[in-house]
Amino acid sequence: MSTADARWVLSQAVAKLPAGRVLFIDADGVAADIVRERPDIRPVTFSTRRQNWLEECPADLAGVCMGWNPAKSLTRMLLRMLAEQVGAGTKLWLFGAGRSGISSAPSLLNEHWMKVEKVAYGGHAELWHAVLRESAPAHGLAAWEERSLTHVAGQDVVLVSLPGVFSHGEVDDGTRLLLEHTPLLPKGARVHDFGCGCGIIAAWLKLRQPDLVVSASDVSALAYAATKTTLRENKISGVTVHVAAGLAAIPGPLDVIVSNPPFHSGQNTDYSITEELFSSAAKKLAPRGALYIVGNRFLPYRAPMEKCIGPTQVLADTRSFWVLKATRG
Repeated sequence: MSTADARWVLSQAVAKLPAGRVLFIDADGVAADIVRERPDIRPVTFSTRRQNWLEECPADLAGVCMGWNPAKSLTRMLLRMLAEQVGAGTKLWLFGAGRSGISSAPSLLNEHWMKVEKVAYGGHAELWHAVLRESAPAHGLAAWEERSLTHVAGQDVVLVSLPGVFSHGEVDDGTRLLLEHTPLLPKGARVHDFGCGCGIIAAWLKLRQPDLVVSASDVSALAYAATKTTLRENKISGVTVHVAAGLAAIPGPLDVIVSNPPFHSGQNTDYSITEELFSSAAKKLAPRGALYIVGNRFLPYRAPMEKCIGPTQVLADTRSFWVLKATRG
């Protein structure tokens, strides 16, 4: 959300949320500010970046404040799993930017919630309110796993994905191109899959070359869970998976980093993740180590890779994507 959107949501939430214990779901951007303005609110926070789901939902909730996710499948999952945890009559406030698709909130809320109404809109954002009709039977996170068998770059891989994880339910064209142009790596090389999503790159690398020492990381706890399950379904062991926002926490040095890095923050292009990747890779890679990435063709990756890491070559170039390799000097 933009700063203006967040300010508007803050003003509405401060006025409308009840006193007492409030569960904030994927609302990190506004929760602290709300509580600062409303010291009578006792917050319980949950973020899909840090946890797969709540271990235990407090029994004395006064209400729930939840951020809308543009990935509707993730919002649907969170609403359903919330309905499994809380009691009938629980009040929900759902907020999001107007351009995020939140106008379709009624179609998701009506599955388990009643008295659905848009209680405020303005500042390019919306706030919805609903009440849980009745508790839903407990199915947990495993019920949302989507399995598929795919053939990519010479390997059959079983993928297990979850809502909100990048390229949910499929292998995107960019990742396919990247793997098709990733050469055989030196035996025993230390390889890291950055932004692992459902774990397709890590699994593919280990299936093709079992001798590789592979690790993987993603900022999302849901991606962590999906990657761990993908590895298990492919009978792959020995791959270390991290929930991490960058490379700082990843043990090094590394011989190779392979990535289809994210370049969006909400609906906006955001280069901060790749800028951090390039600068961190320069420190984390061993001498002559290499970074392989794929990106949309319009993304200006080559110059910063050259500057931060070293000589950079184009391994593939299509109308939509290019695959680049930067080698540390």
